[in-house]
Amino acid sequence: MSTNSDSKSKPPAGEVVKWKEKSWELRMWYGMHFLDWIRVLWRGGFRVHFLRWGLCLGVTFFSVVNLFTTILQWLIYGSKIRRMEIEQPPVFIVGHWRSGTTLLHEYMVLDSRNSYPDTFVSMCPRHFLIARWIYRWWLWVLLPKRRPMDNVKMGFDRPQEDEFALLLMGAKSPYRVWSFPNQGATDPEFLDMRNTDAKDLAEWKSRFVKFLKAVQIQRPGRIVLKSPTHLGRLSVLMEMFPDAKVIHIVRNPFDVYPSTVNTWRRLWKFQALQIPNYDGLDEYVLGNFTRMYDAFEEDRKLVPPENFCEIRYEDLVADPTGEMRRIYEQLNLGDFDSVLPALENSLEGTKDYKRNRFEMEPELRAKITRRWAPFIEKYGYGE
Repeated sequence: MSTNSDSKSKPPAGEVVKWKEKSWELRMWYGMHFLDWIRVLWRGGFRVHFLRWGLCLGVTFFSVVNLFTTILQWLIYGSKIRRMEIEQPPVFIVGHWRSGTTLLHEYMVLDSRNSYPDTFVSMCPRHFLIARWIYRWWLWVLLPKRRPMDNVKMGFDRPQEDEFALLLMGAKSPYRVWSFPNQGATDPEFLDMRNTDAKDLAEWKSRFVKFLKAVQIQRPGRIVLKSPTHLGRLSVLMEMFPDAKVIHIVRNPFDVYPSTVNTWRRLWKFQALQIPNYDGLDEYVLGNFTRMYDAFEEDRKLVPPENFCEIRYEDLVADPTGEMRRIYEQLNLGDFDSVLPALENSLEGTKDYKRNRFEMEPELRAKITRRWAPFIEKYGYGE
């Protein structure tokens, strides 16, 4: 991948969860409809590696089927989606990749009063209200059992990033880089919502709201959303949802950096229509972190203090019950004791979970310290 650096990223060293790509496992592109899929190929110049032709043909076939299910959903649910109101302000979980946003999302949706997009919804964002009853009974066979970048279980009913949905609906998204990673960063302005084209931004907002309304039809309640890409988007999110709650989670950047590099390496290999060369990946990770946090620190003042809560990943892992109680009390999210049994049951089921462990050379540590100095100083992660 070409960015500001031509160096090739090396895989992080240390104890990393083993993962082997399986050609038959489900890629996210299978949920797109034909017109959105062709747009992805067109934006990538149709530069599909010959080893990915089978994947491309398979996605193309299903995209045609998806187009018909999308039309069917529009005919059955179109007017209901348009009339749907998002009555309760959303809860946004924001934080850089590998900062614990997934863990916090999993805990938050244990509350039966909350709504959320699950994996199936985010993979089939335009037609999930129909497709769930057509596809879900057999697609589970093709779904990876665990995420490529870590040891977290996958399942169609588990909470998922809404950014996947936006990408697969054809909206501008930095995640489009996963399709043709060797061509460089895509839609970087949507990492901080600065200098976005007015038409593209309006289209992004429209698709986002439409998606959330459809989610509310399937699963009513206060919707809890998690996507690292929202970290630098507070200006737009607060404009759309002035009363939204925001939970910001931070983690030791010397753990975040190698884990993020590992994540991109594995996801690009798994999802790409090319064979990734990973050129400039180090700079991509370093630069995106700075860009997003510059925007976040500027825009966090837009969130009323009573609607903002900040936690550390390390504290959440050490005392999940205490931290979750604090979140509920600080944001006035309702009775926490009613959620406690479900949380305790979840903690019991994940007590043996093993996290990736990475080793870092002194030169790289010094580079991260220099590039991410404002974050390290503000959040107390210095030595």
